[in-house]
Amino acid sequence: MRIAVIVTGLLGATAAAAAADPDPCPFTARDATEILPGCSLADVVHDPAVALAPARVQLGAAAHHQGSLREVDARGPLAQIGAALDAAEAALGEGRVCDAAAALDQIDAAEGAIGEALAAAEAGARGGVRPEEDDDDGPGGDPYRLVRAIQLRGQLGLAALDQVVAAGAPIGESCREARASIEVAGRVIRVDDRSDRVELDSGAVVTLPGAAGGRAGVVPGASVRIVGTAFADGTLLGSAATSDTVMQPPAGGLGLIDCATLRVVPLQQGYPGYSGWTVPAYHDLRGYRDDDKVLQLERGAGLAIDRSWNFAACPAMTADGKAIHYAATIRYGAGLSKTLASNLEPDAIVIAKDAGQPNTPLPLRVTYYTQACSVWGLGSCDAPVEIGSDDFTYVLWAAEEAGATAVYDRTTVGILHNNDPGDHEWLLLDGWKELHPGIAPATVATITGQGFLVDGLDIVAGPIPQGHQFMIFESDVTDIWADPALPSWSSRYAVGQDRPGGLTWPRIEGERNGQPYWYSVAQPHVTRDRIAVCPTLAGGNLTTANGKSGMVQAVGDAFYEMPYTCGEDTDIVKGNIDDPSKYHGWNQVAAIDIPKSTGTKITAARGGIVYEFEESLDCNGDCGGNYIIIRHQDGSYGVYYHLVQDGVLVTDGQLVRRGQSIAKTGNTGKSGGPHVHFEPASEPTSDWKGVRSRYRAMVDGELETCYLPRVGDDIDSASVWPNAL
Repeated sequence: MRIAVIVTGLLGATAAAAAADPDPCPFTARDATEILPGCSLADVVHDPAVALAPARVQLGAAAHHQGSLREVDARGPLAQIGAALDAAEAALGEGRVCDAAAALDQIDAAEGAIGEALAAAEAGARGGVRPEEDDDDGPGGDPYRLVRAIQLRGQLGLAALDQVVAAGAPIGESCREARASIEVAGRVIRVDDRSDRVELDSGAVVTLPGAAGGRAGVVPGASVRIVGTAFADGTLLGSAATSDTVMQPPAGGLGLIDCATLRVVPLQQGYPGYSGWTVPAYHDLRGYRDDDKVLQLERGAGLAIDRSWNFAACPAMTADGKAIHYAATIRYGAGLSKTLASNLEPDAIVIAKDAGQPNTPLPLRVTYYTQACSVWGLGSCDAPVEIGSDDFTYVLWAAEEAGATAVYDRTTVGILHNNDPGDHEWLLLDGWKELHPGIAPATVATITGQGFLVDGLDIVAGPIPQGHQFMIFESDVTDIWADPALPSWSSRYAVGQDRPGGLTWPRIEGERNGQPYWYSVAQPHVTRDRIAVCPTLAGGNLTTANGKSGMVQAVGDAFYEMPYTCGEDTDIVKGNIDDPSKYHGWNQVAAIDIPKSTGTKITAARGGIVYEFEESLDCNGDCGGNYIIIRHQDGSYGVYYHLVQDGVLVTDGQLVRRGQSIAKTGNTGKSGGPHVHFEPASEPTSDWKGVRSRYRAMVDGELETCYLPRVGDDIDSASVWPNAL
């Protein structure tokens, strides 16, 4: 069934339709109270990233917005917020919920400092004057532009920081729900390393984080005493434990180490045709480690032990009829101070952690043991007997896309310009490039993935080996319009990717140290809405008629159409900085002005997502004016100014196609008459961020697909969008 779902996704469905988001906390106790969607307090302590990952994403967004303002230095407060998140994550990992809440409380003060800096910068901008360009266009005079930039970027940055605070709020609430210190004792019935839960014969179930220390000897059959905190929902969090059980040294000549072997297991669903949360075959450890026993792990990889079923070498029963239980403990980090697993049983998986030090070589020790127990349960067990240990150095890479990225023969195609969902082109899987030294294979390997190709008259899914072509469509199994900073759980675990690139489960496969292995790889971004391939117009130094000089960019392929309805002949009255007749200033090098009567529909020159707009103003002069900004699929923007009041025809966040009506022409802001002022830009502003571009248009009655706008040309739109919409 999964094959059918993914075929549908490639031919037009989004990732949300292709697969439902899996539970981010799959081992939550049934009666646990959720403090986050699907996750209990115990889950958050076991994996603090579940709670704080959204906060880190929003912190990144805030840093982006504040970083674009030279007038506000927010690096200090932003660093304080990052440090607060780090401290909170470390405290949560050790079960110190209230310490985590106290760390998160520091974010409010840092946010306040940024707000004060923004207010001071805005006040300074209102009282200052920046030099005017020889340009009478745009959202208003230069002082206004700076004030507006500070307001806009400041508001966006503070809104993101509000989300950081909101993401940490459940931690503070949980701290306030702490009821009392606890001390519980009993014999260990079960240890679940997937959730850090320890079950005692007294009926108590305690979450005892491995990072807190004190897990040594907490194994089935041991008598333990655990201290910690009880919470209002019944959750018991342990902070330390003592055990009466000490691991026995190995018996002379026992030689059972061959019964257990550590394995590396990527925690991800199998590619189409398989089910479950792991790939069809486990990765053998020897396929990942170098000869000096260095493990190169990617984010999301897990560890497991393997039980050999050679009963002669690895007995299942003792002579007196007790069952032999095989398991392992795994300690890691500096000084082996942290516990990853206390009772890792054969074929169970525990996710690797970086001990707060991603991309850093750290020690890891696996201790294998056996324990003989009554066949009636673990109530009567002998002391655990150590049968051997193994030491490794490991590196857990922090990059979400593992250690390498696929290489295609090209990353720009033209399959969005004609609004045909079935349109496609071919890309070649050319190889890969390494992102982190040492993680890519050192021996024989190849890159492959699952993709789509044509078999006769049918489109079929199949393997795409290195050096072969695959089809790329307008849509993909992940949303091509999604924000790349917000990876989707559903896309990552359904198709092995969080970025649309035409392939699912792209991976490096081969042999290393004599063993097979697989590494997932990232995919390059593919821009899909090119209209035409055009000869490059070189950039370089340019001096305008008024004697001002500057560097202009080269101009390449065509991605735009005229921003109005087909059949409305007009001309350009003001052009790019290099127009020989009349041009915008150096602050708007790529802008064009097209006169249109008030209320004329403006269409999207290029498709994308509505980024933001202003439509409330009814003024002319230094008042800003109404505008709309569209974010394109490659991350660039289209900026449209001087809209009529209440003239926006779309909503915030809406997907619009090239040629679709988005607004109405007006004369608001610094404008000498009704017209549309349009500029492609690298950032969401029409001030110093313009990108000179080519267009498809009817010029003097002839279709030109690589048109560079010029004042005086008789032009018409060549849009094929059904403008009745």
